[in-house]
Amino acid sequence: MHRSRDVPCTPRAGRIIRVNFFFLMFDQQKGRSSGAFLIAISIVLITLGVSFFSNNARSSDNHATLHQYGNVSAAAPTSAPATAPAPVPVELFVMSKCPDKGVCEEVFDQVLREVKVPVSLSVNYIAKANPAEALQYECMHGESECIGNIQELCYRQVYPDYRDWFGFALCLNDRLREIGIDPELPYQCATKLGQSYAPVDACVKSNLGIELLGKSVERTQSLGVRKSCTIYIDNKQRCIRDGGWKECDEGHEVADFVRMIEESYHN
Repeated sequence: MHRSRDVPCTPRAGRIIRVNFFFLMFDQQKGRSSGAFLIAISIVLITLGVSFFSNNARSSDNHATLHQYGNVSAAAPTSAPATAPAPVPVELFVMSKCPDKGVCEEVFDQVLREVKVPVSLSVNYIAKANPAEALQYECMHGESECIGNIQELCYRQVYPDYRDWFGFALCLNDRLREIGIDPELPYQCATKLGQSYAPVDACVKSNLGIELLGKSVERTQSLGVRKSCTIYIDNKQRCIRDGGWKECDEGHEVADFVRMIEESYHN
């Protein structure tokens, strides 16, 4: 015996409609049909058709709604985004009027242009607390150097993006001997960078400037750093520029520093 296969519910409804239609034709042939009967059958057929399409439409709408909110549903499993490593800390410890600072910062200007990973740059200063001094600190190259240190720190305070404040330091380095002496020099460098030096000058002439120098010196002394320019990468001393390159076991070229930074980021 031939066994019928299971079929969906909706096609069964369709077959019932065809059976009813068959009986309608049969009744017509016997002459027993009437206009009222035809109208009643038509209404039944229309009702069944509307119900069929309405159910399909609701099913489609429900599917669209679930899809739309799937990305925010707590029940929808999603993989957590990977946490990116923190920027690699790069610290330079310097004296603003030291020639080695100029060499060191020129090298790192190139390093920052070539490195392909995030970097957190800071520059801190070498000085010694001395309440007898006008600025409360004693600097190796005299009071003008303490002024230069404060000018650079205040510039960073006002313009915290390192592309701004590091550019200011590089500009001052071009006239190293005039730092802290020529009052026009910092204004000229700020103008060259398209920024106003007035808010920086206000910082320099306030107690804030001395406070910034104090915090910077504390950081330097906490690591026992004494030579300008001492280079730390990823919290490790990597090299010193002091009349020449010293204690640079991993190299002192631009490519060497780029490699150290990128390896620190990926490891």
